[in-house]
This record gives sequence, C-alpha cells and structure tokens, in this order.
Amino acid sequence: MENLDIPKKIDQKDTANQIADSLLLPDDYIYDWQEKGLEKQAETYEAVTRICRAIQDAGGRALLVGGGVRDLLLDKEVKDFDIEVFGLEAEKLEDILRPFGKVNPVGKSFGVLKVAINRQIDIDVSLPRRDSKTGTKHGDFSVSTDPYMAISEAARRRDFTINAILADPLTGQIIDPFHGVDDLKNKTLRVVDEDTFTDDPLRVLRAMQFVGRFDLKIDPKSQQLMSSMADSLKHLSKERVCEEWRKLLLKAEQPARGLQAGMDMGVFQKLHPEFVALAETPQDPEKHPEGSVWEHTKLVVDEMANIARREKLTEQERWSLMLAALCHDLGKAVTSEEKDGKIISYGHELASVGLSKSFLASITDDKFVEAHVLPLVHHHMRPMQLYNSRDEIKDSAFRRLAKDLAPANIRELAFLSEADKKATRKNSEKQVQEFINWFINKAKEIGVDRQVAPELMTGKDFLAMGFTPSPEIGRLIQLSSQLRDVRGLDKKDIEQHLLSITTSIEAIIILEKLLLND
Repeated sequence: MENLDIPKKIDQKDTANQIADSLLLPDDYIYDWQEKGLEKQAETYEAVTRICRAIQDAGGRALLVGGGVRDLLLDKEVKDFDIEVFGLEAEKLEDILRPFGKVNPVGKSFGVLKVAINRQIDIDVSLPRRDSKTGTKHGDFSVSTDPYMAISEAARRRDFTINAILADPLTGQIIDPFHGVDDLKNKTLRVVDEDTFTDDPLRVLRAMQFVGRFDLKIDPKSQQLMSSMADSLKHLSKERVCEEWRKLLLKAEQPARGLQAGMDMGVFQKLHPEFVALAETPQDPEKHPEGSVWEHTKLVVDEMANIARREKLTEQERWSLMLAALCHDLGKAVTSEEKDGKIISYGHELASVGLSKSFLASITDDKFVEAHVLPLVHHHMRPMQLYNSRDEIKDSAFRRLAKDLAPANIRELAFLSEADKKATRKNSEKQVQEFINWFINKAKEIGVDRQVAPELMTGKDFLAMGFTPSPEIGRLIQLSSQLRDVRGLDKKDIEQHLLSITTSIEAIIILEKLLLND
C-alpha cells in the first residue's frame, strides 16, 4: 500500500473561494453541519467515521472517494459519502459492516456493499476494482476486485481528476494521485485516463453538467477526446441522458456554461439537433442585442436558474420551468426571416411546441413533464401581449390564459416571461419588474395565478333552473364559462337568456349562438 505524507492542515474557511489541501477532522464537520441545520449530513458522516474506524481497527484502510470528497473540498452540501476499502477481503469487510446496519449485497458482484444504517442513511462501501468494457450497453462491463490494489491504480478508473481525489476522514489526509485538487483550484476539468475514459460515453454528458455546476473549463486535450466520443452517445438510454440533464438544469448556478460545453463537444449535433440551428439563427439587433437565438436561450436558462433559487421552487417546478426556458425559442430556427430590414419570427411559439416535444421525447417518457412544459412554451409571448394591451384588457383574457396553460399556471408563466425579458438585454431591470408585477398581480386579483378559474355555473344551478339531469348539462356548464370568458357574461345573464327554455338541447343551441355571435 502506498505511503503518502499527510499534507499540512489548513483552515478551510480562510476565504470563500479557497480549496482546502486537507479535510477537517470529523468533529469539526459534524459540529459545523449541525449548526447549519444539515442534521442528516452530520449523522451520515458520523456513521462514516465509525465504519472507517472499525475497518482501521481490523487492519484495513477506509478512504472517502468520488464526488463526496470533491464537494467537501468545495464546502458544498454532500449527498452521498462513498467509502473504498483497501487491505481487507470481501468476506471480512462484510462481517465488519454487519453491526452497523443491514448489509445489502445487491452490488457485491461489482465489489460494492450498501449499508443501511437506518431508513434515511445508506452508505456505499466498495473494494478497489478494475472495469473492462465488453459491449455497447451500460451494463456491458466485466469487473474484478482487488483489495490490495495500489491506491493510484484504483483511482485510475474514475472519470475526471476532480473525482479521483481520495481522503482519510479520520485524519483529514488527502491522497491525490492525479492532481485533482490543483484542477479544482484552477477550475479545470481533466480526464484521468484516456484509455478507460472512453468505456462509458455518458462521461461526456457528465462533463457538461460538471462545467455548469462547478464553473469549470475543459482541458483542451480532454475536450478533444470527448468530442471524438460524440458518435457513441447514441448508445445511451434516455434514462441515463435525462439524469445528466437534471443535474445540469437543477444543480448548476450557471447551466449555460454546460450548454455551451455540450455544443462545443458535439453533444447537441449527435443527440439534440433541434438546438444546433439556434446558434446559426440571428435575431434583430435592436430587439435582441445579446445576439443569436442560442445566446439568448443560454441567458434565459441562467436567468431561470436565478429565479428558481430566489423563489425556492420545488424540484418539479424547477424541472418544468428550466426545460421550458431551454426550449421556448426552438421554433425561431424555422420561422425567422428578414423583412423590411428587420428579422422577424412570426409563429415561432407554435413551431417551438413541436420541436420541444421532440426534444422531451428524447430524454424522458414522463408525460406529466411534457404536459407542463409545452403550454408554457406555446404561450410564452402572451404575458407581454396582455401587458401591451393592459388599458383595454378584460379579466376574461386572464381566465382563458389560465385554462390554456393547465396543468401549468400563470405564476409559472410569469417566471418564464421574466427570465425571457431579462435575457433580452435591451430591457432594464425596472422595466421587467413593472411588467411582471402588473401581470402576476392582475392574475392574483382575478384568482387565476395558480389555478384555472372555477366554472361560472354548476350542475346544481342548471337543475335549479328546471333542467332535468342529462349528459348535456356538462356542455351547458362549459358554454356558460366560455361566455363569461369571451363575452363577459355573468350568471344572471345566462339565467336571463335561458329564462323560457325547458330542454338542455334548446339551451345549448341558445348559448352556442351567443358564443358564435361574438
């Protein structure tokens, strides 16, 4: 086993941007996280250190590996702590782990044991291993474990140097055979080993989301390698592709960096061609000084990420809105034209719907997401259209919009419109806020900011007017609401028009004529 000197301990909190050269000791982390309200993280790390101590007492060495080490060094919240154990055979390791909780051997053939400490805490404990690609599918790997493998050899199978850093949680020692700490400090994303990296094309998409999440630049040699892997992306399942999209759009502070990295590496050319033409589609410089549709789209996505954090949106809300921000102007690539010296894109909203549907189908089968995203894309211009006619606009326009958006809502559309207008760099912050405040406050005043307006009349209302129960009552309810929204009629107006009518069929004919006369 390698004998590496323990680097000098430094204070992790000297500056906000400093990357530590070692971890804090366990008690320091646990106290700090408890103070911040990160109780589960503190409890998990306490369990990690107990496991590592037991392994050390049995003659092995337990090291933290992977993204957990990276996130500790960046002083970010850690979702998963993974332990790699050197110097102990699998059977011995399993015996050591049993007193800590239920040991799930589901990953044992891959050298991984999952320890369930309680219902909330799971910790992966693995042996060093070598992976060899045997086919094109995700599971086409042969795995061989070796508890006596050199630490640097065990780390070689990792994708990027920032994920190949190991740490001893008991001492704080960092073991960094591929200089990942330096790359973190220099904000560089670098491939660990060119030969093993190409085994899994998903790593190209991981590069996208790492660039966006950690504000990294890709090492030129690594970028060249990943660009050469673009053809392999077609072998990835949509589930695996979607997971990387979720990490980029939900976790990154500036997802646009990852989007551009994907474009530079050929990801969009091979997987999502809908977006490639956006970079070649200019916009009118007076209306969009920010540049092409692609440049605008990236800005909208970043603005939406800011809004999602500000509003503390749920994960489901964020996911739908980030996808809508990404897709909202896809149709400009097929509708843009120059007319009278200006670039226009009439009808791009509807064109964007079809292209958005195609993109969504390539990453997910979730129809709930599609049902939310497509109406937002289709109607993303409506808020400004209403604002421009605000002196004449009627409440019915907002009620119709709420119905057109469902299951999305006006509040969500307001967020998308805010991101869109902020990304149009000719608009001042004050102008955008005046517009958004008017739009959302008007919707709240009418009661349709988060929901569709209730029907104007109910079945009971029509029965009280003397109509007999029948399937046609549903159509009467629908028509009465449409007349409210289109003609501005109220309940008394409907009752007056149907005063002498005795059958539902006659009532439907009367109300349909009123609607057609608009």
